[in-house]
Amino acid sequence: TGFLELFDLYLKERARVVGLDITHTTHIRSIRVRRYFEEFLKVELRKNDIKPKDIDYVVLKNFYQFLRVSRNQSNNTAIKLMHLVRAVFKDLIRQGVLQADPFVNVKLSLEERARMYLTDDELTRLIHKSMPNERLQKVKDAFLFSCYTGLSYSDVQKLKWSEIENSGKMTWVKTTRLKTGTSSIIP
Repeated sequence: TGFLELFDLYLKERARVVGLDITHTTHIRSIRVRRYFEEFLKVELRKNDIKPKDIDYVVLKNFYQFLRVSRNQSNNTAIKLMHLVRAVFKDLIRQGVLQADPFVNVKLSLEERARMYLTDDELTRLIHKSMPNERLQKVKDAFLFSCYTGLSYSDVQKLKWSEIENSGKMTWVKTTRLKTGTSSIIP
């Protein structure tokens, strides 16, 4: 059985736990990395598939380079995609399909990135900025809500009115974070 075939089975299995164990975004990213791996095999190795036991350090290093150069991915994005491929291999090892982990000598290091923050002046200017249409106004409102609550885009997107409570003079957001499953109570 080829790696892409096994990757498809892995994706089918993971699709059942979307919203429970993994997010929809992670599942979509896994589908994308599978597509990239298939493209890599065809373009770089001139193969339609490859046996999992034939994937070694060199193949993985070349796939990483393919992601960086041919797919124009940043280091951190390429590393996160490689982690998704590693998850498939870990699953194959748990199932007894593979004995050795080809990732054993592969270092997957994220680069520290300087976070950019808006200043109070920039936020104030954005608050007063008039938007040319209702759609952009809603995007601006959601972005500002994220800035002031610290909620991610995905958490704001799934937020329900029932998770917003008024208590005296305070309004509270009481929600569960999508990515981590932890409860958040935000004034």
